[in-house]
Amino acid sequence: MRASSLTESNGRSQRILTPAERRIRNWIANTPGVLSTVARELGLSVAFVQRVAYNREAKSQGLRVEHRLKELGCPLQQKI
Repeated sequence: MRASSLTESNGRSQRILTPAERRIRNWIANTPGVLSTVARELGLSVAFVQRVAYNREAKSQGLRVEHRLKELGCPLQQKI
């Protein structure tokens, strides 16, 4: 099922991503399992790592998630 038909069926609309968020989404799509790997390495949830990657009201202690994502090539929006 296409994503657009899925959103139409449940009445929710997708949020338009900024260019920076699109770069992050594309990087995540091109590096499968990266969020799970970072979450497992650092003992955190995948959802939290994703929030940090997209800079959505989340900051890791000591910026350890940000540094690890940057090491892996993630185009982070926030300055570290």
